[in-house]
Amino acid sequence: STCIVLHICSKLQESMVTIHCPEPSCREQLSPQQCQLILPKQTLEEWCLALAEADIPSSQRFYCPFNDCSALLLKDVPEEGSSRGVAAVSIKSSECPECKRLFCAQCRVPWHAGLDCADLEKLSPSEKDKDDLMLFRLAKEKEWQRCEKCG
Repeated sequence: STCIVLHICSKLQESMVTIHCPEPSCREQLSPQQCQLILPKQTLEEWCLALAEADIPSSQRFYCPFNDCSALLLKDVPEEGSSRGVAAVSIKSSECPECKRLFCAQCRVPWHAGLDCADLEKLSPSEKDKDDLMLFRLAKEKEWQRCEKCG
């Protein structure tokens, strides 16, 4: 059983979720259910999560934009027959169910209140930190303008 546990762990580390029996003459596919009695709980959970994630088409999944979270999230897929733009445009901020922090549902970055996605996109990477975003919000609120000469 130790051999199979090590085999499964190594396959999961290689990001493989379809795992076959390590015996060369056997090509039986293993399942978490078959191995639940011999696998450590954490490995079993990791495998089940990886299998569930693999079942979701990549076009329908994204991850929490916060590096210390990265929870798997599902994109809202409009129901058949519904107009694509109406509901999607109205939803701006969303909360990650895992870390409870807000992110922008449209551009999928940490929430940028007071700054629309197009304005955020125009900023250079150095201007996108927390303090700069607060200054840009204040500038927008007060209707400040950038100097035409120096920017």
